[in-house]
This record gives sequence, structure tokens and C-alpha cells, in this order.
Amino acid sequence: MRKFEVEVTINPSSIEQAANIAKTTERMGIEQIGVWDSPALYLDPWVALGVLSREVKNTPIGVSVTNPVTRHVVVTANAIASLSHASEAGVYLGIGTGDSGVYNLNGRACTLADLRTFVVAVRELLDSGRTKIDGKTYYISIEPRGIIPIYVAAHGRRSLELGAELGDGLILGLGHSPEVVEPVMNVIADTRSRFGGRVEDLQLTWNSGGIHIDETPGVAVERAEWLLASFSHHFSRFGLRGKFVPEKYQAGIRELGQSYDLLRHGSISTQQVDEYRKLASKLGVRDYLLERFVIAGTRSEVTSRIDALASRGVRRYGASVAAVDEIVPALELANDLTR
Repeated sequence: MRKFEVEVTINPSSIEQAANIAKTTERMGIEQIGVWDSPALYLDPWVALGVLSREVKNTPIGVSVTNPVTRHVVVTANAIASLSHASEAGVYLGIGTGDSGVYNLNGRACTLADLRTFVVAVRELLDSGRTKIDGKTYYISIEPRGIIPIYVAAHGRRSLELGAELGDGLILGLGHSPEVVEPVMNVIADTRSRFGGRVEDLQLTWNSGGIHIDETPGVAVERAEWLLASFSHHFSRFGLRGKFVPEKYQAGIRELGQSYDLLRHGSISTQQVDEYRKLASKLGVRDYLLERFVIAGTRSEVTSRIDALASRGVRRYGASVAAVDEIVPALELANDLTR
């Protein structure tokens, strides 16, 4: 059994690129394959997933993540139900409040109340073919094949609670340093207990942005440093209350997050990489954010980090991937490390 598991979310700039990543990672034992939903930047996720359903035979596929702002609840439920009939290995649905897929359309992320309504409605549509929102009834006629798990993206205490209550799993965007893992797990456990569930029944995916390995000391960390701005944007956009951030880092994280260019989300330029790296250091948050969000280093350094996190219950990692060589070393390591 693997010591840790990896799933990928593809930011697809072409069908060929998405298919190559999917086929290669499936051969190497990836756990799940997702596609971003960001209409201004990448291919339509449902078109890409339709193609991947013909390429992938043994690995669940899904959208990671869609949102209630740009996708109507009936459209989303019908799309994932339809995909379930094309995918041999099953499908899943990731749902969040919306980030680049919303802001690049001059929109704004939805409220957690709206997210709750959306998650409940999608589940009802998949389970029974009908739901009611604000007194209006909605239907779908396509019955899904098999059970479709719903994973809720969580970047704060309240979304953790919502996901633990309603989801089959959570996509965790709060980091995975020791001082974060414990409170995150406590919130999830407390919520599950209140609603009569078990943490063990949830699929927890810890968003790492990728697992970066290079045998030249310092190179892997340097390649991954731009992610600090992306993570800072994503989990500070509505403030840092309930995000388990020490006061001394909060102002710097907010400023770094505000600097992030969503129009280049997932495919930033070399100049921007350097700018984000310098700004994180200038603001005094680089080392803190690296420890909190990034897994990078030599093979032995990454192995030690994986071992330490496994002891705290962190087992599955999510990685956003634009090219297959970004994830191959991590999958090779996962295959080599067994219990």
C-alpha cells in the first residue's frame, strides 16, 4: 500500500496536453484526475472530461472545481450525470465558491450560504432527479450511473464545517504544516461528530500545488515559490479570520495575495515568478508560506516531509498540472514508498 497518494487537476490548454497528462499519470497509478473550470483561461472542463473518458479506463475523473456562479445547478448535475455514463472508472464533482473561473468573468465568488444551497441541490438532483430552490422546482431526466461523490473546496473554518457536514470529501486549501493540520482535523472531526458521521468516511485531499523534486539543492523550492502568491490570494481573499494564521504574517499574506494575477492563473510568466518570489521575501512571509503550503526539495527531503505529514493523517495530495513532467517524479516516489 502506498504511503501517500496523489491526484492531479489539469489546467487544459489543449486536448492533446490533457490526454497526455491523463494517460501518463494513469499508467503511474494516479488516484483521481480532475480538470479546472476556468472558462476565460482553459478548455471547457466538460468537453475535456468527455475526451478523457475515452482515454482513461481505471481512474475516476471529475471537475475540480466548479462553482454556483457560472454554472447553473441543473446544468452541473446533468453534466456530471451524463459523464458518469461515459467514464468506466467513475466520476466525481468538486464544488467551491469560485475563483479564477468567476473573477476573470468580472464576477465574485458566491457566499457560503449559496454554496450550501448548490451542494444540497446537486445532490438531490443526482439522487432523485428533482430539487427545490426558493420555491422553484428543478429537474433532470438523466439518471447517473453509480454513486457520484461530491467534494467541497474549503479554505477556512466555515467552509471546512460546510464540507464536513455535506460533502463526501473535502479539497483542503489551508496548507499542511503541523500547526495547520491539527486544527483543520479538529474542525472536521467536531463537525462530523455533530452530524453523526465519521472522519474516516470522508476523502480528504490536501492541496499542495504539486510535489516538487530535484536533486540539486534549492532548485525544487525555487521552482515552486511562485505558488506562494497563488495560495495567498486564494485563502486570504475574504480575510484571514478562521484561517489559522499568526497575526504577524497576516498583512504580508494579504498584500502578496492581492498581487497575484488571475489572468495568468496556472501559467505565469518567468518575470512574474521572480516578482512573486522577491515580494514574498520582502514581506517576510516566504519561509512561513513555504512550510505551510509547499512540498519541495530533494528526494530525501520530500520523503522526510511526507513521513512527518503521514504521521498526522495527511495521506492524499492534490496537484495542479500543466505538463506531465511536473508530476512524474512525485508519482515515482509514491510508487517506491510503501507501508
